[in-house]
Amino acid sequence: MVPYPKGTSLISSGFPLYSLLMTIPRPWPSVAPCRPGRDGLTLVELLVVIAIIGLLVALLLPAVQVVREAGRRMACVNNLKQIGLAVHTYHAARNALPPARITASFLGWPVFLLPYIEQAPLFAQFDLTKACANQPAQAMQTAIPLYVCPSRRPVGIQSTQIDPLTGQAGACGDYASVDGHSLSTYRFVDANGKPLSDGMIVIATGSPVVGGNLLAQPPTTWRGFTRLRDVTDGLGQTLMIGEKHVRALNFGNETTGGDGPMFGGYAYNIMRLAGFAYRLADGPADTVAGNDLAVFGSAHPGAVNFVWGDGSVRPLQPSIDSTTLARLATRAAGTVPGAY
Repeated sequence: MVPYPKGTSLISSGFPLYSLLMTIPRPWPSVAPCRPGRDGLTLVELLVVIAIIGLLVALLLPAVQVVREAGRRMACVNNLKQIGLAVHTYHAARNALPPARITASFLGWPVFLLPYIEQAPLFAQFDLTKACANQPAQAMQTAIPLYVCPSRRPVGIQSTQIDPLTGQAGACGDYASVDGHSLSTYRFVDANGKPLSDGMIVIATGSPVVGGNLLAQPPTTWRGFTRLRDVTDGLGQTLMIGEKHVRALNFGNETTGGDGPMFGGYAYNIMRLAGFAYRLADGPADTVAGNDLAVFGSAHPGAVNFVWGDGSVRPLQPSIDSTTLARLATRAAGTVPGAY
């Protein structure tokens, strides 16, 4: 190797800089052996992710159901408000409340209110002088959203079992008038054709009478028996129309469940009792000691909605005292109903 002259640097002598750097000793870091790359999750990680998602769904689902039920309950309340308004409009036009029905097997209040809930064309299809069995099938099968509680069923469900008093299938509904508290007077009249029921909306007066009971005969002259002035217990203290009880196993069954056509002539379809033995049903499965066909009950948990005589909609709890309930179901009991 040729020595460089004294005073001459490596750079000035033309020695390549890269070569100089390469001559400087330095420690090199150790290099770990290469491992194959990993693009996905391990099985454990995947299971953890699935568990977290399941937990979140389990926490959120009840909240979603509560919100949906609240919306359905409000829709039911609005239905009853509109029905109550229609009853008052009917009274203003005819100076009487609509009858619960004309007589056995004939039409009732759901038909009479049609002109007052913007359903005049449908009302025109019915013939009030004919029994339900002789009404147009298309009219009987027409579903009215206002008559259906969204918590119980969708609009348009048809009855599947027919009672002879109606004679044909039709669209089901979820509301019934409060006929009073006693089966001994329910849907009956005296020898003069005067209804015996003590509710606010009762059977018509002036129809044919046989043995004190309105039978399935062509009506001659009839009218609503009660007026608002007859509700001496106070309109705000008297039940008018509410959610009828239907056990889940009786959906669409007119004879065993009172769940026939909303326009049908079977009393339990559109008329119910409240008080004493006829307490409010505590849920869709309640048999009410064998009286489930005749009482009120709701698909909403913990409350049964009613429209009262003054047009307001207020719920009652199934646990209400039966005597208090009976006093609320009568139009002129002359007693203080008590706390509810």
